[in-house]
Amino acid sequence: VGQEMRKLPMARRPAETIADMQDAGILPIVLGGIGYVAAIRRLQDFEAQHRISPNVASFVGAATVREHVLGYENRAPTPAELARMQELVRQAMREGALGVGSSLIYAPASYAKTDELIAITKAAGEFGGAYISHMRSEGDRFLEALDELLLIAKEAKVPAQVYHLKARRVKNREWSA
Repeated sequence: VGQEMRKLPMARRPAETIADMQDAGILPIVLGGIGYVAAIRRLQDFEAQHRISPNVASFVGAATVREHVLGYENRAPTPAELARMQELVRQAMREGALGVGSSLIYAPASYAKTDELIAITKAAGEFGGAYISHMRSEGDRFLEALDELLLIAKEAKVPAQVYHLKARRVKNREWSA
């Protein structure tokens, strides 16, 4: 299931969707990235109505942490603010997060520089966390975006995964075919 859990909320009969997912061995449902808050609300509604709860795991959003500390400001965090962001990631990890997730093509996540992402991902790495990302570019800067993801993973010493992996633009078709 994608990070947005689109199959669950779109189904006419959610109980069948959950049952089908469980029968197929799709457990746990992993959340993170785009649509996270809406997905949680739909899961809570489903659980209250049907008294069935799938196992759910989640990544802490890099933008969520950034917004909590910086709001929607387009600037680098101060050292104290970055330390606070790292502590929020550590708290999320202690509460069961799987790592840090980012959607870097959307503001305010796009305001984060690579060093900021490395720093907060290192905090997740202290707990065995991973890094997942909807990279900064699917177009002409695709390879640079992929390099950034790999650098974050390498520097933070964590596994990484791209979600919504696709290469757009004519220029990218030649090597991505």
